[in-house]
Amino acid sequence: ALPFPVYYINMEQSSARRERMELNFGDIWDLRRSPAVDGMNAGVVVELMGQANYDEILPSLSKDRYPGTINGGELGCVLSHLTAIRRAYIDGNDMAMIVEDDITPLLMQVHI
Repeated sequence: ALPFPVYYINMEQSSARRERMELNFGDIWDLRRSPAVDGMNAGVVVELMGQANYDEILPSLSKDRYPGTINGGELGCVLSHLTAIRRAYIDGNDMAMIVEDDITPLLMQVHI
């Protein structure tokens, strides 16, 4: 077991990934789900960033990947990680690990 909680980012509709995380890691980690942010949902993004910040990045938003732009998936990823970090802080943790729900247990080695 790790001496800190592990927050995993997971989209609400991704129940199979949620189940896989619980199956693979639920017995060995203090596993906590952090809901992923849909970066294409302007209402959610505005709620998290505030209208002024959203308005500032709006010219850079794109549905596709172009140099100098950010797409909804990328924005959602950034906001999901920041939300998980915020949650770990609010939960009072001095340390936490943030992962996505597609982490592969075969590639991990943890040394404490």
